[in-house]
Amino acid sequence: GLMPTNNLNPDAKGWLGREKYCTEQAVASLPLIKGLGGRRQGVYNHPLLTFFGVRDLGSSELGAGQVQSGLSSYLVDALFSHCLNMRDAILQAVRWGDPQILRAKLADAEKLASNKRLPLVVARAFTLALSLVSSEVKPNARKKRHECLRALIDFGADPETVDLDEL
Repeated sequence: GLMPTNNLNPDAKGWLGREKYCTEQAVASLPLIKGLGGRRQGVYNHPLLTFFGVRDLGSSELGAGQVQSGLSSYLVDALFSHCLNMRDAILQAVRWGDPQILRAKLADAEKLASNKRLPLVVARAFTLALSLVSSEVKPNARKKRHECLRALIDFGADPETVDLDEL
């Protein structure tokens, strides 16, 4: 079921390469990829590799917007699954420049009562966000970067903790 098949016509360009891939490379690679992809790690404990289908959302009668929203959620979960700690997740969200994702990661961090280093992480994220907003040239992206700064300030980032050497 997992192995690909060569659906190309034998006369088609690329048939030999595709045939070799289907019979040799995929046979060796897919079990390894599946094994590594199913491993759970990091603060979110999500599998590194996930597959998405409409049935995964619980209903096949969803509108396109709901399916897209669900797919986005799956993708964000998969992309953050490599984060070994909340610091990595927050800094990754800042790098992406999406204020909604950043707010979600900050809220996740707040739920972890044992996260005593959170003020240091927020200070580092604030410094990073400042450096990124100053280098952003696209108006829409720059606006989102400003919203990320606002999210960090709302969360308690203190401008006095900015590392000026990094700016």
